[in-house]
Amino acid sequence: MSVQTEFTVDARKAGLGAALDITAVDPESNVTDVKVTDNGNGTFTCRYTATKSVLLTIYISYGGVAVPKSPFKVCKPISSFFLIPLTLCVGCWQ
Repeated sequence: MSVQTEFTVDARKAGLGAALDITAVDPESNVTDVKVTDNGNGTFTCRYTATKSVLLTIYISYGGVAVPKSPFKVCKPISSFFLIPLTLCVGCWQ
């Protein structure tokens, strides 16, 4: 079963123009491809395809600096029933 999963990174409070880097790794150190789309307004849509239900560790950096609270632990959904919109706000934490 494959389920496309997406989340949004909101970097509007962190300033525009910096590079967003996302790495998603499962417990066996396998990297999951995350496609990042710049929405042109300081937000980024991030998508990956879940092929099985496992815990992922998602590392996020903006402008070469790890965002506060990164890495994030998320579970790949086993069906679309479990999809919940998620927005991560870069620059909101002090």
